[in-house]
Formats: sequence, C-alpha cells, structure tokens
Amino acid sequence: TDPFLQAQQLTEARQHNLTHLLHLPSNSSSSSIKPLILISLGRWNYRLYLQPHLFLTFLAALSSPDFHNFTVILRWPSALVPALHPPIPDHILLKPWLPQTALLAQTNLRLFVSHCGANGAAEFLHHGVNTVCIPVDLD
Repeated sequence: TDPFLQAQQLTEARQHNLTHLLHLPSNSSSSSIKPLILISLGRWNYRLYLQPHLFLTFLAALSSPDFHNFTVILRWPSALVPALHPPIPDHILLKPWLPQTALLAQTNLRLFVSHCGANGAAEFLHHGVNTVCIPVDLD
C-alpha cells in the first residue's frame, strides 16, 4: 500500500472524532469547534506542585474576551479545582484527563501550554504545535 495514503488516512482519522475525544454534546461537530488551546501540565505535577492560585490565575486569564474565539481545554483534576472559584465560561472545558497525543494531532490546535516533560515535548515536536513551556519542579 501507498505510505502517503496511509499517512493521510491516519491524519484524517485523528481529526475525525474531536467531538468524541472531548465528550461534547452529540449535536456538536469537529468542524464547528473553534480553534483550540490545550493546557496540560503533566500528570504528577498537579498533586505535588500546582496550587489553587495557579488554577485561578489560568481561569482569570482565559476568561478574558481575547480568548472567547477559542475553545480552551484545561486539564485539571476535579479534586484539585478550588471549591470557591468564579464561573467557568462556556469556551473553557475542564477535563481531569485528556487524550493528549490525539489532541496534539488536531489541525485546529493553535497553542499547547505544557510543563515540557519528555513525552509532551516529543509529542508537540512531532506534531509541530506552537508551545508555551511552563517548567514545573525539575522539568
């Protein structure tokens, strides 16, 4: 089989099911989703280093009208979301877990905010995604 065709089919399959990946309502479609911003700071860092004030800082910044034209996916464990926080705007999706590699393959992903661990760095380099690095601890 043709390797180019296989690569194209793989890319299409990755992009096809964004609605399913994000657990959006069934009436949503991948084509109707605004450009994406993905924020994920590593699976171990949340419990060890990330305090409620960082969540509130992200929420305040991302609530700005500058971000209303994006769908922002913020990976943050539910148990670590501060009990008292401002309302979360509709364009911000809080997810305790997400399929990072699949999301990095999305063509409408505009920015990835990462702690830049080895896995995430290899993934964003492979997919050529614009990335802001926020080192945490020994990263």
